[in-house]
Amino acid sequence: MPQFICARQALLRSLTWRYLFNIHERFLHPDELFFSSLAYNPNLKMLGACLIAPAPISEVDLNYLAKFFI
Repeated sequence: MPQFICARQALLRSLTWRYLFNIHERFLHPDELFFSSLAYNPNLKMLGACLIAPAPISEVDLNYLAKFFI
């Protein structure tokens, strides 16, 4: 609910573009989804580190495993 209030205030103050471009900064990024190294992870068969096991096949088919940040 706070995001809707914040979005409404941004629209009323004509800060729409600034709000939309900075909305990603409002979300927290858990460490288990942050690939901070280029070490090979044999469980995921890709570069990076992950603290949890991959999601079940039904969720992996949705093309979402984690976000990459540089």
